[in-house]
Order: sequence, then C-alpha cells, then structure tokens
Amino acid sequence: MTAPHRAQPMNAPHRAQPMTAPHRAQPMTAPKRRLSRSWLPLTVVLLAAITALSLAPLPQGDGGVVARTDKLQHLIAYGALAMSVALARPRGWLAVLAGLAAWSGAIELLQPLVNRSAHLSDFAANILGLLLGAAAAAALHRFSPPRARPPN
Repeated sequence: MTAPHRAQPMNAPHRAQPMTAPHRAQPMTAPKRRLSRSWLPLTVVLLAAITALSLAPLPQGDGGVVARTDKLQHLIAYGALAMSVALARPRGWLAVLAGLAAWSGAIELLQPLVNRSAHLSDFAANILGLLLGAAAAAALHRFSPPRARPPN
C-alpha cells in the first residue's frame, strides 16, 4: 500500500530534479579511430621484424656496433612494440603485453637452434622495453590534452 500523495502549497519552492540524459557514447575522433584500427597491423609488422632479426644468423666476428648496442636495440624494439599496443589500448591490452613477453622468451629459447646464443640479459632488456613502452604510452594518455568534442 502506498502513502497518499500530498500536494505542496502553492508558495512552496519547487525542487526540480536534475535531468540526466541517457548515456550516449561519444563518436570517436578521426585520429583515435585510425589508431584503434591500425594498432594490430603495426604490432604484427613490428613483431615479425623483431622475430626475423632475432632469429637471423649473425655474421662471424665481433659484431662491431651491433654487439656494443645489443641491449639498447632490444630495449628500443620492444618499447616500440609495447607502445603500438598500449597507445591503442585494445580490449585485453595487458594480456597482449604479457603474450609479447612470452614471445620474447620463446625467441631467446629458439636462438641456439640458429647458431645464436640465448641470454637472460637480452630477455631482461626485452621486458624492460615492454614496461618502458607501456609506461610512455600511459604518460601520453595521461598528459595529452583532452580532445575537443565535435558540436552536436
């Protein structure tokens, strides 16, 4: 049983309830739409290049500049790989980054099969690159100015 409705006196202040519009998803802006569609092909191309370069036999000798900058190359390659995923933030992007870390470990395990040596320090540089790339993408998301909404 409900309570009877009481009428308010005519001189009582009217308390309007705030009107809330139903939640509508804002349309994606063109750059964000492009990024959300392009992260997967970019990630696949980067991953294929990293895999091919990591499993290609090295020339004999000291390796020169390649040997001296090896860890930096790992850091940059995996940082770029992580940024391609973390900037777009697809559904399950943290799981994708974990999968990339596992892929990195698999590459290190396969390298002795192609006359290369597996190094734990290479794997560590790969993981650090993934973490730094994801952190850089998060910083870009956090500190980038909000996008202007298109007029209705």
